[in-house]
Amino acid sequence: MIFNINIYINQIFSVCDSMKFFVLFKKENFRNDLINDSFLSSVNAPSLIANEFVKDDRENALVYLYLYNHIYTESEGYSYHFDSNGISFLNGFITFEDSNRPNNLSDIIDFFYEDNMIIGDFQLFSLYNNGEGLFKTSDSSIYPCFFYEDENISVFSNELKLIVDGVNQFSNHKFVDFYDLEYISDLFFHGDNKTGTLRQTIFKNIKRVLPHDEVIINNGEIQIILNSSISVPTWFEKWYLEDKDSLYDWYYEILLNYTDSFISYIKDDVNEIGLGITGGFDSRLALLILDKICSKYDIPIKTHTSGLSEHPDVVIGGKVAKLLGVDWTHRDFGDSESSFKYLPNYLNEYASTFYISQGDFNSFDFLVNYNRKRDNISSFYQPGMDVYKRDNMVSIIKFNRWFSRRVLYQSNFYLPLFSTNYELWFALLYEKHFPNEKQYKEFVYEILKRGNPELLDIPFAFDFLPQTDVKEFIVEGYRSTNHKVGLFLWDYQFVLDELGPLFEDEFNEKDLYYNSILSESGITSFDYFALKNDIDALLENDNELSILKDKIKKLKDNAYFPSYRSLMDLNNSKLYGRVASLLIIMDFASAASFSSFYELEGSCSFNDERFNGDLDLKDKLYSELGIFSKENNSLIHQNESLKNKNKKLSNENKKLKKDIKSLVKFKESVLTSKSWKITKPLRMSMKRFK
Repeated sequence: MIFNINIYINQIFSVCDSMKFFVLFKKENFRNDLINDSFLSSVNAPSLIANEFVKDDRENALVYLYLYNHIYTESEGYSYHFDSNGISFLNGFITFEDSNRPNNLSDIIDFFYEDNMIIGDFQLFSLYNNGEGLFKTSDSSIYPCFFYEDENISVFSNELKLIVDGVNQFSNHKFVDFYDLEYISDLFFHGDNKTGTLRQTIFKNIKRVLPHDEVIINNGEIQIILNSSISVPTWFEKWYLEDKDSLYDWYYEILLNYTDSFISYIKDDVNEIGLGITGGFDSRLALLILDKICSKYDIPIKTHTSGLSEHPDVVIGGKVAKLLGVDWTHRDFGDSESSFKYLPNYLNEYASTFYISQGDFNSFDFLVNYNRKRDNISSFYQPGMDVYKRDNMVSIIKFNRWFSRRVLYQSNFYLPLFSTNYELWFALLYEKHFPNEKQYKEFVYEILKRGNPELLDIPFAFDFLPQTDVKEFIVEGYRSTNHKVGLFLWDYQFVLDELGPLFEDEFNEKDLYYNSILSESGITSFDYFALKNDIDALLENDNELSILKDKIKKLKDNAYFPSYRSLMDLNNSKLYGRVASLLIIMDFASAASFSSFYELEGSCSFNDERFNGDLDLKDKLYSELGIFSKENNSLIHQNESLKNKNKKLSNENKKLKKDIKSLVKFKESVLTSKSWKITKPLRMSMKRFK
């Protein structure tokens, strides 16, 4: 079958950095004191310091934009536009099928309204003074969006920090007061594998708007339609099923042209592109395309691979770089006793992760070095993208959540290479027609075959392509792509102090139902949260009370987390997943007592005054209680025992007071009753007789 698809014969495009935005819709009772204008009116408001901010205040809306000049300088007319009719702005890189290049943002918006074929990764916002509006994103978008609403305002922003620090509803409250326990529980027990969780944030009153959701703005009213699926265009699916070879030919040419257009646009402003190369699929694909285009424009590519020298990623990464003739550096971390990945050893390091991730990734991805400023505005780092593998809604949403924050934490510039709707359509078709067959390997094979067949001769680390006879590359002693990780700090008492109240309602309810058996057995609110299923299973048995208490105590003593401060080792853990979940708890505990990201920053490890923050003092305090020592466990148990006894006495005292109050009330009802009055003569005579 012959397909005549002429999209991109004449390409036009628009390119912007990733500006940060805060868009507020005013309701009837809006007041200026509902927001922190002094905070929002500053280039320092976003986590990555902006070069410029602009503000536009209207009758129905208030907009703050934070602009950057990394690779491309965002400017009025093309990145944003304010006029007497309304407000509009655009994030990202887009291409159109039409050959008439738009001259400004207003023309670009018309293309969206006309439903033209638009490919790239973008966020487009437009609001007219009559209350009509448009908010569009690509289904595969990496750019996040968050939504907050109360009786006075509705807010859209692409950074959680701007809402939390910018809306005064959050001020003068601790973060923990707004923590979403369901969100924490889902991440702790299930990871980010539930779509419900992925629509939430750590703050229970701020929700996530996903790229494939539909935002309708009509007369100033906002309606968000939560879509549970993404449709692949009929023409694309039909083409794949009837002549996929020609579809791959067509797509490969689009891929090259798309990347060429982009690089040619920025070639005078970029002096270097960085790329991490491993033994996997994604980085090899990215390097293949970048090398073809960047060599045309004499833009150097700097690649690197980190890890122990014998690790398969390092071995294969070096081979790929050598074949393509690109600059490659091996970041060697020493012998087999050295750790590749550093994990937090201090409370302020956990706070740094929370500040950077804003709840969207945890300290397993801790960053040793962080800087809120862009040091080099003429270079960028290109991650390997895997949208062609994201064949279900959970993995697609993860791209907009974990991957989003992980990529954009220190960069406002993003090239959506292998992360447009085209790659997403391939992934969805693979799942629909070849479920559970890892059909995405076909994509890797077809692109490498067209780009450089010699790359198919180099094996992949721990994996292979069934279309070739090249076996997977394995080195004895290495079982997967996971490198060794360092020890991480676990502080039970700190977690209990910071997050204990969050878990208390369910714990108290269960403890009361079973006559304080949990507290008498030394179980705390966190213990019950972390061991709930095991504890409930014991409680449901009909054992004698003393036997049941012994079993509960034994369960706690043998828990996968110690009840004291220690350094935990994931490398030797039989319960790797459960132990790794402790990192999530430490992240949330480290920020629990702060009331703003601005305040939290003062205690982060990247802060210049790192030893003056509140968390440094807490770290010292908890260390003095008995750092990394089982001896301290007995002291903690004694303290817990006293707390539990005090709690039991307090509960008994409350019950006694309640009983006395009931008796007094009963006595009053008796003394005022008609029966009491009628029997008074009889009682008097009985008294005389006695």
